[in-house]
Amino acid sequence: MNYIQICKNCGSDQVARLEWVNVNSGEPFSGDPGVYTEWCFGCEDQTKIVEEIDRGMNKYKC
Repeated sequence: MNYIQICKNCGSDQVARLEWVNVNSGEPFSGDPGVYTEWCFGCEDQTKIVEEIDRGMNKYKC
């Protein structure tokens, strides 16, 4: 089954998640930084991203 990630507030699939990068190596940070930022370009605000199972039925996998 294919899942897409969407904004919990408005349902937009135009979402992004902050990825921590080591500034010295340019490599993604390995480990858990403990801080997560998720952004919706539809709401133009921070949000919570959820995975949607069926776009027509609005069933979510949280």
